[in-house]
Amino acid sequence: MKRKRSGQRGHTPAVSGFTLIEVMIAITLFVVALGLLLGGIRYTTRAWDAGERVGRESSDLQLAQRVLVDLAGHAFPLTGSGPAGTRYLFSGGPKRLRFAAFLPPYPGQGGLYLLELYIETTERGDQLWLKRRLFDPRTPPEAQLAGAEARLVAESGTPLRFGYAAGRQEEPPLSWRDHWDEGAAPPALIRLSSGDQDDGHWPELVVRPVIDMDGSCLSPALGGLCRWKLQ
Repeated sequence: MKRKRSGQRGHTPAVSGFTLIEVMIAITLFVVALGLLLGGIRYTTRAWDAGERVGRESSDLQLAQRVLVDLAGHAFPLTGSGPAGTRYLFSGGPKRLRFAAFLPPYPGQGGLYLLELYIETTERGDQLWLKRRLFDPRTPPEAQLAGAEARLVAESGTPLRFGYAAGRQEEPPLSWRDHWDEGAAPPALIRLSSGDQDDGHWPELVVRPVIDMDGSCLSPALGGLCRWKLQ
């Protein structure tokens, strides 16, 4: 009788694993899935940014229109007398507009104000700013606005400019000017336009000052502030 040796070697089981080809396929699929995920994130981000930009531009346009209607639309034909005769406190250029207007008592103090709308150009586009100061007939207009606080009204991705016309909007063709002579009677129409309207940016904002005469003003001797003595 033969005895079985306890030290006899048996069969070694095979070790299971991934081949090199399977690893490469898995890596490729992972890279493709990651690319699709990142592409979706970028698309969502661009769509979000575009929607936010459109909303911001629409808000800026509405705010600029409201400021023009409420302020420039109610420009008051303030006059002053001096060596050169009677002059109006109104001056306009392509990037700056200065005039007087009555403001309501809310949110600040009501009364006759000296206002200035001006445009500044930055790397991101043009900005519309506003300065205002309660009118003082004893101080030159330039000195009054020198220390006034400037407030940002709106931003535009395209160039902005003011325009002025002496005719009526319903009587074309209108002759728009980039400059309005300082001291001359205020224009019949004031315009804020964008230089690139065809690309879907700001349309023309046109306002007509409600008050076009100052015959009802009291003279300074009677306490009126519609006329002042030029220095």
